[in-house]
Amino acid sequence: MDGFFPVYASEHTKANVLSFSDVEDLYDITYVRKRAFIVHMADRDLVFKRKQKLYEADWDAARMVAATVCENEQLYTKDEISRAKLAHEFICNSEYPSIGEAVHLLTDGNVRNIPKLIPMDIERA
Repeated sequence: MDGFFPVYASEHTKANVLSFSDVEDLYDITYVRKRAFIVHMADRDLVFKRKQKLYEADWDAARMVAATVCENEQLYTKDEISRAKLAHEFICNSEYPSIGEAVHLLTDGNVRNIPKLIPMDIERA
């Protein structure tokens, strides 16, 4: 499977399942509660959208086009997008720390006068 690992798939089953832990070992994954999983690959973001009780990816589209910011924003509310933009500004002003370091800056109380953000806003940004 391009970008992943060898998998066993069947046209005769209703679903072919990827191991979340195997994918997580290769790539960072963002979870948008009850909406999607976004696998952040080197050349694109692969979005698994929730459809009933499963999360599905459009493999044909994934082979052709990388997800754009506008496409990814469709997964979030306006408030989530606004907070992610504030979090991005916070990250830039903090000289681009890692996600973990940015979360610590946000939550440990050593930085004052920052917007009301939560760790998920940092990850979303």
